[in-house]
Amino acid sequence: MLLSFAVFRDIVYVPTVVETEAGFYQTIEPVVVVKVSDSQELMNVLKAMLLKGNPIIPTPKPAGRAMSPILKYSPIKSLSKFDKEAALANL
Repeated sequence: MLLSFAVFRDIVYVPTVVETEAGFYQTIEPVVVVKVSDSQELMNVLKAMLLKGNPIIPTPKPAGRAMSPILKYSPIKSLSKFDKEAALANL
């Protein structure tokens, strides 16, 4: 089981994490966006993601692998900049 999330400023981004048939993990939509200050909602979201687990999907072709879905919701649109400025966690 893998849970992934990122914290940027006062927002937590929690994407859905799937496992491919090849055995690697990938983040996909939907992405849940929660304020850090809303601790009860954040706990509910993390618990729901843990209970959902990592669905297994067919392995995407290399051209079919998209950028991180978190960028769609973030004010930062560059993955390298987001990685430098956000706190990332994979549990």
